[in-house]
Amino acid sequence: MLKLPPNVKVGGHTYRFVWLAKSAEAVDEWMHCDYDAQRIRVHPACKTLDGSKIAEYVIHEVQHAINEAYGNLDGATEEHFTTQSAKGWLQVYRENPKLFAYIDALLCTATA
Repeated sequence: MLKLPPNVKVGGHTYRFVWLAKSAEAVDEWMHCDYDAQRIRVHPACKTLDGSKIAEYVIHEVQHAINEAYGNLDGATEEHFTTQSAKGWLQVYRENPKLFAYIDALLCTATA
């Protein structure tokens, strides 16, 4: 199986995926997007999840980064959110082929 790429480009920023070393330093979430540090922290036990759940969490955290980069934070109308999200995902898709290869591989190994 492919490894999670080391980073993802979102807007003008590069977020690093950081696998936390041990459960003691891990957050109480599977993954967490930190806007200020431009990193997405990954809980070490995340590796034990089904591929589709890992893919879901990766997409979820990238959406947080898109929200920050494209102005989708609190107060956005649905139309604004949808338009900016589409622009963000188009940019992420174009600039991060390894991320999408990873997601595709996860989904191919996911249980039904």
